[in-house]
Amino acid sequence: MNKKLLGGLSIVLIILIVILSTNLSDKLTSNREDKQFETKNTIKSSDEALKTIKSNKDVIIYYSQKDCVYCKELNVHLNKLDSNIREKVYVFYIENEDKNKVKKTFEFSYTPTLIYYKNSKENDRLNNDLLFKKNVAKFKNTGENDLKQWLQEKEE
Repeated sequence: MNKKLLGGLSIVLIILIVILSTNLSDKLTSNREDKQFETKNTIKSSDEALKTIKSNKDVIIYYSQKDCVYCKELNVHLNKLDSNIREKVYVFYIENEDKNKVKKTFEFSYTPTLIYYKNSKENDRLNNDLLFKKNVAKFKNTGENDLKQWLQEKEE
């Protein structure tokens, strides 16, 4: 009798542990790291991006993907910037279209990529290599300042 009771309690305990760990895991993955970049300037298609670039105004387009780990990390830094700087950046979530076609059209290989267009031509870019692979420690320590400086330089 005691073995059956102990076995039943063990099964119930295992089920509770699985349920609790699943709930905890869901809460941890839905933290601020998954927050998307907050801007009022969202581009919804390649055609809209091309129109924005050809508008002859200086523009920064942030090519991103909602499920991209590097994009999520960059979003944390972008969202810490002053709203007046953030609002100068247009975000284009490329998963709404054929990713390979978008990458070929706008000449980038991966996300995140920020491209500064001046007079309808690419003038400068920040991409995954610069932001995360080559200078990981530096960017994590001074990311907002470096990013803010780069964005402010584009305003001038």
